[in-house]
Amino acid sequence: MKKIYCLLMVAGLVTACAKDDGAGDMPQGKGVVAFDATHQLTVETRADNKIELGSLGITLPESADDLTLVIESQDPAHTEPFQYSGTVGAYNKDSRRTYLAEGGPYAAEVMWGNATTEGVDAAYFHGQTGFNVIARSYQAVPITAVMAKAMVRIDFTDSFKGYFENGAEMKLTTAAGATFDVNYTNGNAGKPFFVLAGDGKSFTITGKAKKQKPTANIAAPEVEFAAVGRDGSAGNEVAQQTIYTYMFDVDAADNVSVEITITNEPIQVINVATKELNDDAVMGNN
Repeated sequence: MKKIYCLLMVAGLVTACAKDDGAGDMPQGKGVVAFDATHQLTVETRADNKIELGSLGITLPESADDLTLVIESQDPAHTEPFQYSGTVGAYNKDSRRTYLAEGGPYAAEVMWGNATTEGVDAAYFHGQTGFNVIARSYQAVPITAVMAKAMVRIDFTDSFKGYFENGAEMKLTTAAGATFDVNYTNGNAGKPFFVLAGDGKSFTITGKAKKQKPTANIAAPEVEFAAVGRDGSAGNEVAQQTIYTYMFDVDAADNVSVEITITNEPIQVINVATKELNDDAVMGNN
């Protein structure tokens, strides 16, 4: 399965750029930290081609300062454990006057968007790290937020739209039970739908389309396509920072197929209806 290279998020304890900066003004046993936060706005293919998330027409955080920051002391020796919830920008602005008890570990998370919402324009960024506080010193703690969902796109070639000129109706269904419709006219074709990623997550694409009318007096025959998607099994997981694209096409022999690309890398072509366009469709799960 296609994997996407991402920035390394430090999962261990971080002690970065510690220095005696204004230590004379700090209370005994206290230290100061600020956060060197970044948010990764690209995903990368195996061929090292970066895809700018901004090119997908989605809403993204304008600055890392806009990320929500949550800090919590996990040191059992702290009689009054420190907690913070606000933006990175607001915390850093007052960081020189925010004294943390020495020791640790402290846990820090950054996030932007809604973690559980699925659909168009539902991006979610998340990152986490840990750090210790050094008494009477200033530290810059690095932390990176990455796209923590997968994206699914459904689209149609001109050949498909020409063959099924009376319309097609596709439905994306996620493991959480959310459903989204894609057709020629609702503006959703080619748009990324954000879906939950990780263990046990899956999605299915089903659909049908109407062929050309044999005559003016006969209704256009309807064709139902075999389902495609990812079932969450080993090798068929739904991964964060990944773009799954399903392009429906009709070839010269009138077979209906779906070309599957993962983050712009072609992976597989699956027939979802035979030349006769009957119910003998081949099931696919990729």
